[in-house]
Amino acid sequence: MAGTRYVLAVAAVALVAGCTTSQRLESSRGIAVRIVDDIDALEAAIERAEDHCDVHDRHAVLQSVSQLDDNEVLATFDCVESR
Repeated sequence: MAGTRYVLAVAAVALVAGCTTSQRLESSRGIAVRIVDDIDALEAAIERAEDHCDVHDRHAVLQSVSQLDDNEVLATFDCVESR
């Protein structure tokens, strides 16, 4: 339940703060990336999340992909200690 609240909080902050494509909101617990809605952008977001979590000795796990508008989505990742 706390994990869901965290993801929702990150998503809410991203919706309020996100005005440009590829804006990231990040912490040692996770990262949210606003991207164009296509598979290449999602793959790039996954790589960025993995790089971010690796800095904190953690692994990126995709939590959700939420539609923001016609061509943008918000991808949220948790940084976990083990896969």
